[in-house]
Amino acid sequence: MRESKQFKQACKQKKGKTRRSAFRDASRRYKFSEYALHTYAKQFNHSWLGDHLDSQSIQKIATRAFKAVEQYAFGKRGKPRFKGKNQFDSVEGKSNKTGIRWRDDHVVWLGLKFRA
Repeated sequence: MRESKQFKQACKQKKGKTRRSAFRDASRRYKFSEYALHTYAKQFNHSWLGDHLDSQSIQKIATRAFKAVEQYAFGKRGKPRFKGKNQFDSVEGKSNKTGIRWRDDHVVWLGLKFRA
């Protein structure tokens, strides 16, 4: 997206509504959105990853990845780094009703019970 003519022309414009609109159009054209990444991440529910994570956790990971790339795209943070094997330290769910759930004195996750 950043290499496209549309994006580069938007960068040259003065700050304001037209510039924001041009960036928004470029984002839509290249499907640069959190929900587009959620759609892409659906395929992982049907792979080995789906055996270990529920769909809400996969969506939260996709959201986390998108926010990192988005901040890099807008110049707010440095280049995001790929998390390799044994480097992904935390996983979260969207609510306490699905995925990773806290129950009294233990955590329930995909049928497993972990004492806390």
